[in-house]
Amino acid sequence: MKNKICSITVTYKPDFIINKQIKLLLKFIDKIIIIDNGSVNKKMLQKISRYKKIFIVYNEENIGLAAALNMGIKYAIKRGFKWVLALDQDSLPDKNMINKMIKVYNELSYDRKKDIGGIFPYHIELQNKNKLKITDNSYKFTETAITSGSMFKIDIFKKTGFFEEKLFIDYIDYEFCLRAKKFGYKFIMVNNAILYHKLGDTKEIYFLNKKRVVTNHSPLRRYYITRNRFYVYKKYFNIAKNFIINDFKCFIKEIIKIILFEKEKFSKLYMIFLGLIHFLFNRYGKLKGF
Repeated sequence: MKNKICSITVTYKPDFIINKQIKLLLKFIDKIIIIDNGSVNKKMLQKISRYKKIFIVYNEENIGLAAALNMGIKYAIKRGFKWVLALDQDSLPDKNMINKMIKVYNELSYDRKKDIGGIFPYHIELQNKNKLKITDNSYKFTETAITSGSMFKIDIFKKTGFFEEKLFIDYIDYEFCLRAKKFGYKFIMVNNAILYHKLGDTKEIYFLNKKRVVTNHSPLRRYYITRNRFYVYKKYFNIAKNFIINDFKCFIKEIIKIILFEKEKFSKLYMIFLGLIHFLFNRYGKLKGF
């Protein structure tokens, strides 16, 4: 079975990691789409554009992650691709990640394959790239996963719709996966298909003799995370109670970590409060003034 794969990387002021990502993708991907969301300095992307496999769209402003991904997905649909691989600019796939994901899918029975909407890798924090080795080559079913590294069947978007653009960024992945669940789709995570990913400005600290991980997301990201997670809670509580309960516990822990360990505490707590208020008043889209 030939798998035509199109990747979509959304960029906004990308750094050197994008070059490493593209060099790897050139070996395994049929078409590489880069959607740039209004970066001021485009020199790095212009150098990359010399490769024939690459197609770059330069948006004049930041239209959001969801809208940018949807642009790429629609491009892939028109050109008949079977799979789309979504990536953040600061993600680095392992050299065998894509082949391992496809191999696991191809080995599934027909009855199991037809319900699979996407394949996810195992995420490792980029700073731990040389510290962890995964040898487990099995897979497991999972309800949700973050966008970067997720490989979706093109047909899933034709049936469920695209990423929810009014969310702008954050929780667009969880919202989409839970919506797909309502249509009967399932997702698998391949344990030894590795994506090295940078999640915020992650730091490991020790408190009361126990290691704690803090993401140090910016105040603005805290706004989107809060507003959109409560949107997901409200919309999907009936079909994803366990996910929502566990995620809410994470929400409480995140607030505690902000208070105890992070900088800009008051700004972040204010933006969390603002995100909650905007959820209650049904205000979505890009936060004006930022």
